[in-house]
Amino acid sequence: MARKSRKNTVAKIDVKSNVLKTAVYIRLSEEDGKGRSCSVDTQRQIIETYIDTAPDLEITDYYTDNGTTGRHFDRVEFKRMLEDIEQGKIDCVVCKDLSRMGRNSIDTGYYIEKYFPLHNVRFIAVTDDFDSANGLEGTDGLMLSLKNMINEAYSMDIGKKIKAQQEQAIKDGQFVGARPPYGYKKDPSDCHKLIINDDTAPVVKRIFQMASEGIGVTTICLTLNEEGVFTPAKYAHLAGYTSSQVYGEAWQTRTINVMLKAETYLGHLVQGRSSSFNRKQTQKDKSEWVKVENTHEAIISQELFDKVQAVRSKMSIEYKGNWSENIFKGKIFCGHCGKNLHRQKSSGLRGTGKYYFKCISNYRIHKTYCVGEGRLMEEHLKQVILTVLNKESIAIFGMSFAYQQQKNAIDRKIGSQKEEHSFLAKDIDKYRKYLKSLYENLANGILDIEEYKVLKNGYEEKIEVARGRYYEIEAQINELQQQIDNLKSLDKDLKSASKTENLSAELVDKLIEKITVWDKHSIEFNFKFENAFPLLKEVLANE
Repeated sequence: MARKSRKNTVAKIDVKSNVLKTAVYIRLSEEDGKGRSCSVDTQRQIIETYIDTAPDLEITDYYTDNGTTGRHFDRVEFKRMLEDIEQGKIDCVVCKDLSRMGRNSIDTGYYIEKYFPLHNVRFIAVTDDFDSANGLEGTDGLMLSLKNMINEAYSMDIGKKIKAQQEQAIKDGQFVGARPPYGYKKDPSDCHKLIINDDTAPVVKRIFQMASEGIGVTTICLTLNEEGVFTPAKYAHLAGYTSSQVYGEAWQTRTINVMLKAETYLGHLVQGRSSSFNRKQTQKDKSEWVKVENTHEAIISQELFDKVQAVRSKMSIEYKGNWSENIFKGKIFCGHCGKNLHRQKSSGLRGTGKYYFKCISNYRIHKTYCVGEGRLMEEHLKQVILTVLNKESIAIFGMSFAYQQQKNAIDRKIGSQKEEHSFLAKDIDKYRKYLKSLYENLANGILDIEEYKVLKNGYEEKIEVARGRYYEIEAQINELQQQIDNLKSLDKDLKSASKTENLSAELVDKLIEKITVWDKHSIEFNFKFENAFPLLKEVLANE
């Protein structure tokens, strides 16, 4: 085993000043298969064996990203290692091989060739026989780039195969989710098959039964919360389905609504609802979902399911009848408990009641959950918004006027930046041509290797400086133009928001980020245009 300290070493040689504080980095993803060649234990053993033979390396800490792809560096333990490097806790990083560091050739190359050297950190990939202490020039540098590209190509190929296998499994009616739906568990003999969970299935049945009797989702939530029934997220954590320590302690109406529409409880699997691109999940159209019937035992009968849908549909029609659109939906929150304020309607003849907002946490979560029980009339909220917007608009109109007065000067400034941007592009192209001619001169014997390296480093440095300035100017031009366009749009929006009847869901969404209410006299607004024009303000101040 690798030693953590050499204080008791037999040799009396003082090597403390030369010993490097070493980070052992281990990464394993599902792409690597189930064999032992890349397992966490195997990687650790290989690295520790190597370090045992290196008197100048001493393990400081282990950083293990298990189940994380190498195609990006958004990894918890890798980020922790970078933080330790920034704090000077790490002098050397050791991996089993280059693919453990990453399978993205550009980013992997950046860390090995730029980031680690910049922080005086040595990098070693044991089985690839790579050690940055031997330098990155010549053959070693070429092999590094080649191996990184091969690793990236391998990862992309494996990723495509895994995706194809998953799509076929979905079509075959196999469950491919990471954790089973609430009410079910995975069959111990087949992880792609669902079986009834005797702990949670009775809760599912009870929820459907209550809904079929016309009991609203708010009342269902309050009942489950007061009885201390674990939420699906908390149960999943306690059952070991998830490792996240963050989960909801209270049942929410959204959770109940989703469950009451889930055909999973009829014994059918509905999967493939979303797709992933650049690590972002995008919801697919319902027509693209894959439904396979009778894949597992049902918890709810078709009769009960249909009755629930009919009851809920009727309740929805009755609830929405004679109700206007809620233009503040998703924007207004209770200052006491942080939950959404619920829009309600006072009683009135023939639907003439007035709208108000109220925190209903005490009716949904627990009877003593929140102290904020007062009503906020919608008309009062609108009047307050108009008053605040009127004050905000004075500053916006002033900035808009200043822009119009200085428009010609700003246009000249942008034109000057565009001209510099064009010159930099030409310089970068020129230096790249010089680099190409340098290699040709080296091949033809006009330059020796030392002359070639000096000139090459000089041109590369000029390209790097020019590129940095090029992108800086490009970003400034785009940002300034965007802020000018936003100012014009905001100016127009504020002018239209002069009367309560002009307030619409679209306008509210454009202007307001969040409304926090403590009572009718204490309302806080977070506007989207706050601090939205820093560059424009700076330019106007300097003109």
